[in-house]
Amino acid sequence: MLLASFRPASSSLPETVHNSVQQLGGKGSLGRIGLHKPVKMSSTSQKHRDFVAEPMGEKSIQCVAGIGDVLGQRLSDQGFDKAYVLLGQFPNTKEGRRTLSDWLKETCGANAKQSRDSYGCLKEWCDAFL
Repeated sequence: MLLASFRPASSSLPETVHNSVQQLGGKGSLGRIGLHKPVKMSSTSQKHRDFVAEPMGEKSIQCVAGIGDVLGQRLSDQGFDKAYVLLGQFPNTKEGRRTLSDWLKETCGANAKQSRDSYGCLKEWCDAFL
């Protein structure tokens, strides 16, 4: 009940945090409480989360994160119209990311981010369902 009624005293939260850090003794104290390291937030798109949330079935190639309308059409024109067909090109090895990335660049002109997103999406799906 106490937390539900909590309201920050200041609308400037970063300033409040900064002041709290200074009260703790500056940067040196942060190391003792584990706040000196930046936290890398992993973020995935809604498209990625939707894809890995359920079995693949007959999902379109465009359901794979990193594959939009343009790349999806280019892949479909070459016979890769379903996500499971792309999965067949997915090498589940240490070199998988580089191999899939190179293949996507050559096959449909994917850039580094698109191929990285596609790899991450397929890898997470495999980890969940295979």
